Amino acid sequence: MIYILIFLESNLPKFGEDWQKIRRGDLEKLDLLNEYSKTLRKIIKNMMNPNFKSRPSCEEILRKKIFLSEAENEFKLLKFRSNILEEETKVFSKILKTKEKRRKSLF
Repeated sequence: MIYILIFLESNLPKFGEDWQKIRRGDLEKLDLLNEYSKTLRKIIKNMMNPNFKSRPSCEEILRKKIFLSEAENEFKLLKFRSNILEEETKVFSKILKTKEKRRKSLF
């Protein structure tokens, strides 16, 4: 149930039929997950399986394509930033060399 709080940033029902549906793992008829993709809804449903032995491990969850795609995108972003820093380093290095030459030529 904590997954709903984390993913949905909303309040859980405290009593009644909706509460019982969550306890049984019957999330499909609840409106709590409708705004999320089918893939994410399925992952959340599996994470909330009433039978703890049937729940996926952290490793299994993180191997899902939805999370790998995000990790791959983060890697690409970091690589892009690294390339920019390399280029900026080259530019600043040239500027420093030019300034050093000018300074030496003044003396």
